[in-house]
Amino acid sequence: ETSGLIVPMTEKLLRRSVTELANFSHLTSTRTQLSFNISAAHITDYTLPEMLLKFVDENQIAPERITLEITESGLMTELVTSLDILARFRIKGFNLSIDDFGTGYSSLNVLHKMPFNELKIDQNFINCMLEDNDSLSIVETCDMLAKKLNLATVAEGIEDSNTLIKLKEMGIKYGQGYFIGKP
Repeated sequence: ETSGLIVPMTEKLLRRSVTELANFSHLTSTRTQLSFNISAAHITDYTLPEMLLKFVDENQIAPERITLEITESGLMTELVTSLDILARFRIKGFNLSIDDFGTGYSSLNVLHKMPFNELKIDQNFINCMLEDNDSLSIVETCDMLAKKLNLATVAEGIEDSNTLIKLKEMGIKYGQGYFIGKP
């Protein structure tokens, strides 16, 4: 990001990722989803929604198969512009996830005003929730908040079967981490 190369790099990686998603879709009957982290530098770029729509159209991929992950801190730099761009993504059918929830600004105002449809609970809480009751309470509260706001909950940083079992018992359906699959 500091070099200024994040924007062209993101564009190349997005194009490649969408192409690979299309290729993978032809090899399997599963409807694979793609999640992609977007830099704060890119969340103020008005060309990004149209560019990504072009990539999915070229590859005959439905936009709802792609989730863009944005960190709370990335949103806070240019709140009005970010809201405009995120609304453009949602109108085009892309999913939006607020990443690392609970570690940044954690503003409920962000959840209220931004058009997210997914909340990712940060791995710092997931990793120690089995040993630390406070972390478990935070995970449960974030999940409850997400459900009340009609957001999907994603647990990140699942490293073992016991954590996965506990999350399933809590009703959290989506997760990521080394136990499930390495990046």
